[in-house]
Amino acid sequence: MGVLLFLLVSLSYPDVVWPPDTCNCAQWHTENVLSHPGCPGNTIVWVSHNGNGDTISFATFLNVVGSYDNRTYIIKASPEPYIVGCRQVTIGPNSTTGARTCLTIRGETGNRDDVVLAGADPAIDSDFWKSTEYGGSSSCGIYQTFQFYNVEHVVVADLSMINFPGKMLKVDGRVGWYPKDIRFHNLYLRDCGSQMIKVGGQPISSMDGILECSKLEYAYGLFEENVYETQGIDVHRGNNWIIRDNYFLNIRNSKRTKLFGHSGGILLWDSSFNVRVERNLLVNNNKPIRLAIEGFGGDSMWVVNNVIVSDDPDTNYLYHYAIEFGDSLRTGGAYHNTIWNPVQSEPAAFGTLELDAQDSVVVLPYHNSLPIENNLYLSGGLTSCPSFLNNIQAQDSGWFINAAAYDFNLSQNHTVARLEQVLDDILGKLRPASTSAGAYEFAPLSGTHTMRHGETGLLDMNITPNPFNPHTIVTISGIAPWEKCELVIYGIAGNIVERLLASGSRFGEGIVWNANSLPSGMYIAKVAAGSQKLIKRAILLK
Repeated sequence: MGVLLFLLVSLSYPDVVWPPDTCNCAQWHTENVLSHPGCPGNTIVWVSHNGNGDTISFATFLNVVGSYDNRTYIIKASPEPYIVGCRQVTIGPNSTTGARTCLTIRGETGNRDDVVLAGADPAIDSDFWKSTEYGGSSSCGIYQTFQFYNVEHVVVADLSMINFPGKMLKVDGRVGWYPKDIRFHNLYLRDCGSQMIKVGGQPISSMDGILECSKLEYAYGLFEENVYETQGIDVHRGNNWIIRDNYFLNIRNSKRTKLFGHSGGILLWDSSFNVRVERNLLVNNNKPIRLAIEGFGGDSMWVVNNVIVSDDPDTNYLYHYAIEFGDSLRTGGAYHNTIWNPVQSEPAAFGTLELDAQDSVVVLPYHNSLPIENNLYLSGGLTSCPSFLNNIQAQDSGWFINAAAYDFNLSQNHTVARLEQVLDDILGKLRPASTSAGAYEFAPLSGTHTMRHGETGLLDMNITPNPFNPHTIVTISGIAPWEKCELVIYGIAGNIVERLLASGSRFGEGIVWNANSLPSGMYIAKVAAGSQKLIKRAILLK
C-alpha cells in the first residue's frame, strides 16, 4: 500500500485534471488500445501477482513478454504495486532482421492508477530510481528497464510506472529494421534516472509513434548528483510522431548541478520529421518543447494549442525557452500556444519562443517562412524570430479567468486573425471567424459557467442504467431546446451502431436506446451540439 500513498505526495500545484474531457482520449482508447487495427487476432493473457488457473504470475509475465507475437497482456487491478526489481526486460529479437509484432500491455480497468509497476516500492527504497549511470545512489546498476527492440504494432496503456533506474521505456532499432506503429496511451510515468521514454537507433529510430493522454512527472526534479539532462520523451530520427493531450510536470535539472538546465518535456531531433505536438500542458520544465535542436536537422514540425507554465519561485531551478526550434529546421511553426511564465530564472533576453538552439547561430533565410502566429505569452520575448504574426503579450494574470488554477481562458477578447490550420482550441471548441490568441478561446466573465480542466462546459449526458440490459435511457442537458444535437453510438471497433439527430428538447426528455440486437460489451456514446462535444462509455451486459 505504501506505493499508492507515495503517489499522492506532490508539490503544491493546482489540482489539474488533464487532458480536458473534451479531448478524444476515449475514442483513441477504443481505436489504439482496445481494437488495434493492425492486430485483430491477439491472444489474451491475464496477469496477476502470483498467478492462478486463469492468470499467469507477474514474474512469468516479465520472463515471457518478449518472446511471443500476437499477445495482449492484461494486468489485473491491484491495491499493491507490481514490483519489477532490478532487471532489464527486452522485448523483441536481438538481431538485425525480423521483429516482434502485435504486442499490447495494458491495465485491466482503463484507470492507470489501478495498475502500478514499480522498480522498487518507494516506501521501502525511495532512492532506487537515482540511476548510478549519472552519479546517483541507486542500488541497481541497470540503465533501462523495458526495452522494445525491433518491434511493430506495440501498445502500452492504462498503467503507472514509478521509481525506475535509468530509462523506463526504451525503443530501439538497428540497420535493417526500425520500430513501427508505437502507441503509448494513458500512462503515468514518475521518477526515473534519465529519460522516461527514449527512442533511438539507426538509421531511422521509429515510424508512426504516438504518446497521448498521459502524465509524466518528476516528484522533485532530478537528483542533485545527476550529471546528465533528462526528458519526458526523447526521440532521435523519428518519423510521423504525434504527442498530444499529455501533462509534463517538473522535468528539470537543478542549477546546483548544471549551469544551464536543459532538461525538458518533449525533445524530437536528429533528423526527425513530420512531428505534431498539440494540446499538451507543460509545467515547470527547464525547456518544455525542443524540436530539431543543435543543427541535426528536422522537417515539418508543428507546435499547436499547448499550454506552457513556469511559475515555481524556487530559485534552485532555471527556465529557458518555452519552445525551441533548431536552426536547421526546414518547415514547421507554432500556433495558438499559451505561455504563462511569471517566474523567470533567466534574463528576459533568453526569450519565450526561440528559433535557434543558440543565440549565436545565424538565422538562415528559410526561417522567414516559418509561421509563429497567434501565441499568447506573459514575459520574455520572441527572440531570433524573423517572421511572426499576431502574437500577444499579456500584461498580468487579470487577462485570464483563473491563471492560478491554470485556467487560461481570456477574461476579455484580444482579436487576431483566424488560422485555418487550427480550427479548434485546446478544449475542442470551434474557433470563431474572429478568434483570440493562445490555446483557449475567449470566455466572457459575464457567462454563467467558467470552463475548467476536466469539465465539459454546459453540455452533459447521463446514461441510466449503466451497465444495462438491453435498454437504457440517454438524457442530454445544457443545450437550448431548439438547438440541434447529434448522438452517435460506437462499437468497440469504432463502428457506428446507431446515430440520432434531433433537437435539444427531445434529448432533454430522455430517449430510450434499445440494444437488444447488439452483443455484450463496451460502447461509446458521443454527443455533439454546436461547438461542444462529450463522450461517455456504456456497458451492455446480457
